[in-house]
Amino acid sequence: MQAGDCPAKSTRFEDIAAALNKAPSCLKANQIFEACRYEDSSGLNSDLALCQGASGPVLDACEYASRRADELSAIIKKKCDAEAAKSPLPEACPAKSTQFDDIVVALKEAPSCDRAMKIFEACEFGASGDIGLGAVVEKKCEGDFFARLKDLQRRLYQREMRVCDRKYRNESGTMYLSFTAFCRADVAQRYSRRALKAAQPSRPR
Repeated sequence: MQAGDCPAKSTRFEDIAAALNKAPSCLKANQIFEACRYEDSSGLNSDLALCQGASGPVLDACEYASRRADELSAIIKKKCDAEAAKSPLPEACPAKSTQFDDIVVALKEAPSCDRAMKIFEACEFGASGDIGLGAVVEKKCEGDFFARLKDLQRRLYQREMRVCDRKYRNESGTMYLSFTAFCRADVAQRYSRRALKAAQPSRPR
């Protein structure tokens, strides 16, 4: 059996396991696992009602299917753990404390837009407080380009910011306010990098 988006040869255990082992990243392995949705030949691992309260051969088949699914999950975990071990440790928040005002001071003292973004990432609250922090990052980054934008460029920039504002407006939960703050900061950082690159003197050929 071959699932529509499954990159494995089939949805049999062996084929999915082979595809997971060949996956170039943790993310890709998870995507393969979701797309292929392993199904034991008995079909019991997709029939939870039949497995509940089962005994005898049916129980044995259910437990076998469950072990196979666990083995696939173990392959993914091993790949993700190995990837995480190679990744650099995240930067600790460099502010004097994790209080909002102290983080704002660290952001304002950042020597560049990119550094302010790094501090924002290291000190984020993951909640509504990030709106205020993100606004500081925006202002820092806008110092590199905003005054030099022409009317059309300024309208395009403001439109991209409004896209961020609308992106999660129908979602509930303060984490979506954090997502909005990072979306806006990313836009400002992108414009900053573009402006700084354009300002660099061209090298003589």
